[in-house]
Amino acid sequence: VYSVVFSPDGCILVLDLKNKIIKIWNTAINNKLYILISYFNLIYLIAFSLDGCILVSDLKNKIIKL
Repeated sequence: VYSVVFSPDGCILVLDLKNKIIKIWNTAINNKLYILISYFNLIYLIAFSLDGCILVSDLKNKIIKL
């Protein structure tokens, strides 16, 4: 695991895994919501916006995805 991030309200947990996968969980009901895959680049960093509406990922090739 490279990064673990909670949404500002604590209801969403995001795991940045070493195998180019981001897993998004609803912590209130312990349910996996999404699996996001980066096919081309490793993910270095994940973060939420202050309002929790946007999830940002920073990729190895210096591209930021929203």
